Amino acid sequence: MIGLLIKVAFTVDWEVTFNTWCGRFANRLVSEVLGGAGFNVPHTAREKPFTVSPIFDFRGRVVNRLIPGEPYNVRVSLICSEIDCSTIPSLFAKDELKLGNGEVIKVIGVEVNEVKPEVRDDYRAVFRWRVRFWPTSFIFRSSYITWPSLPGFSRRLA
Repeated sequence: MIGLLIKVAFTVDWEVTFNTWCGRFANRLVSEVLGGAGFNVPHTAREKPFTVSPIFDFRGRVVNRLIPGEPYNVRVSLICSEIDCSTIPSLFAKDELKLGNGEVIKVIGVEVNEVKPEVRDDYRAVFRWRVRFWPTSFIFRSSYITWPSLPGFSRRLA
C-alpha cells in the first residue's frame, strides 16, 4: 500500500465562520486526531505527513462557515512511507472527534480507500497522483492574501 484516501462526513453542534480559508480548520482537525494518537505532526509551517482538502458541503462546494446539523465532508490523503497507515482508519472511524479546545465533530461516515500500485503486463508500477490547488491564506506585508499561489503571482503583488 502506498497511501490512504480518507473521506470523513461530519456535522457540528456550534456555528463556525471562517475568516480565511476553511483548510486551516480541516488541517487542525486532522493534526489533532493524529497527534492524539501519538503521531508527531509539526505545528509549524513545515511539511505534514498528510494533505487535506477544503471542507465541502454535500453539493461539492467549498464552505465559508459550518452550520450546526448540516452535513459536510473533508478528504485526507496520507503517504504510508511517512506515517503508519495501518492504524489511521480507526482514528477517524469514531462517533465523535474531539478537538483540543473541547469542541466535538460528530462523524456521520468514513470512507477509506487504499492507494496501490497499478501493475501492468511488463511488471512496472505506475503511480497516478492527482494534485489540485485550492485557495490558500498567507500573510504578505502584514495583510492576509487569500488567492492561489500562482507562478509570477508574487511579482504582481510587489
